Amino acid sequence: MLPLDVGHTLHPELHALSRRFNGFKTLWFHNTLQLALEWQAALTHQSPVETILSTANFKDNGYQQAWIASPYQAQLVRDKIMIMPEHLVPWQTTDAKALCDQLNPILHDEGMHLIANKQWLLLLSKNILDADPPPFSQIQGSMLPNRPIAGADGGRINRILSEIQMLLHATHHAHTRKDHQTLPNISGLWLWGKQKMTEKTSLPSQSLSIYCDYQQLPAQSGQLQKSTSPLSRLRILHAERLSDHPINITDFQSVLLTSKKHVAQLKRSWIPNVLHPYLPTKQWQPKMIQPFSTIISTLSR
Repeated sequence: MLPLDVGHTLHPELHALSRRFNGFKTLWFHNTLQLALEWQAALTHQSPVETILSTANFKDNGYQQAWIASPYQAQLVRDKIMIMPEHLVPWQTTDAKALCDQLNPILHDEGMHLIANKQWLLLLSKNILDADPPPFSQIQGSMLPNRPIAGADGGRINRILSEIQMLLHATHHAHTRKDHQTLPNISGLWLWGKQKMTEKTSLPSQSLSIYCDYQQLPAQSGQLQKSTSPLSRLRILHAERLSDHPINITDFQSVLLTSKKHVAQLKRSWIPNVLHPYLPTKQWQPKMIQPFSTIISTLSR
């Protein structure tokens, strides 16, 4: 959904489905999450780091801290740098592995190591660093922060990110001139969601397999086919890519539409599907907004 001053309007890519939504009952909730990884972490009662680390294959080697490392594309807008939204960045498992091979030689001197779990990246550190960069969800789609990173080690993190940015810029142009290939033009990495390696909560008892259209989220090991949890059938789709992953709305008992501030939960009603297109057009105006914790507890039951 796209927010308006008096309510919301559907994303242009969802207009074709708007008449189907007429037959759904709408519940409204406040929203605090933007990234697919944040949704899975909340639904499984884990941190984003734990969500990736729980199925990652790596050697501990005395690492004390882990960070989510989000690759981003940047565009120069006048004298500022804009960060493209995560789901618009072309990024695959092979890209993640190649980036680890490229950056780990320089990260080794910092006592750090970059690992990949599918498309997701974690930066491991042998030292516990005091730095608090904002979450990637706060900067995607907006300008790259031009202020120092908070914390005693904020300057060190900022230097490392700058060195990575310069290396990726030089490498991309070198490959483009030599191979004439279209490579993912990754501008840099953003670190967020830090966690000490000793701060691990217990893993969920149920097997989960949450599907995301642009990145396959890490799934807990187990017999996913036999899972009866509603989370095992959850799909996270972005409107911009809906044409690549067509779905039948009437196949779902519940649909969530999210904006930066609200979540609209559409629940199937008793009205037959064939009548949905003939019902009054749904108005996307939040009413009786419930706490965000309510939707999370409902979905994770």
